[in-house]
Amino acid sequence: MSAPGMLSQVNTQPGGPPYNGSNLLQHVVRTMSQRPTPPGWQMSLPVNQRGHIVIQLFNFLRLLQTKDEQNKTLDYAMGFEQRTFEGSPDKVNHCPSIPNKPKKSDTR
Repeated sequence: MSAPGMLSQVNTQPGGPPYNGSNLLQHVVRTMSQRPTPPGWQMSLPVNQRGHIVIQLFNFLRLLQTKDEQNKTLDYAMGFEQRTFEGSPDKVNHCPSIPNKPKKSDTR
């Protein structure tokens, strides 16, 4: 299963490995799987579902960045999702907080 708007190919670093939609998701899921999961509702949210959230954030944010900044954009998307995942009191509040953040940062 792939997220809509998935990248056809992204170089995350100059000269670095290219990621297509499928292995970009695998990279994100692998990285997130290495981080500890807080006890509570977070244990019930599959890391694959969180990976799709990160890919959606990345796809939105990469439209605002140059190609050279995309590695930072992926790191930002993963970090933002991790912070909202850990800080949300329940699953219902985790996903709705994601789309609102980029809109707020547009006002800078």
